[in-house]
Amino acid sequence: MRSPDELGFKADEQQVAEALGLHYVNVPLKPEALSEELVSKILMHLEQIPKPAVMHCAAGIRSAVIALLSVAIQDRLTPEQTLAKARHLGFEFVNYSCVNPQLKESFIQYVKKYTQVAAIADRSDR
Repeated sequence: MRSPDELGFKADEQQVAEALGLHYVNVPLKPEALSEELVSKILMHLEQIPKPAVMHCAAGIRSAVIALLSVAIQDRLTPEQTLAKARHLGFEFVNYSCVNPQLKESFIQYVKKYTQVAAIADRSDR
């Protein structure tokens, strides 16, 4: 989820990953460019790649958030359950005052929307 212009970005990361037999996808996620469309694109890639999967970014927060969104949608969790799961897993950053309230609200709204979409899809598959 790192952008080529981020400090510490490795230009040869894809070649190194593939030389180790790993599937590589880079979908940069900059907090200032966050959108529902971009998050959906990342989640789609995550769903399609071989498992187990490793995601990474500079500090791990973006990766953790995307992983939590994926789990929340798959397990049909409410935003409250998702935040509780984050805390249980040790992702205490959800409690920090430095977390942008707008980003946290976007996270909550995304969970609400796509958990409902997944539940509707489940019912229509029956």
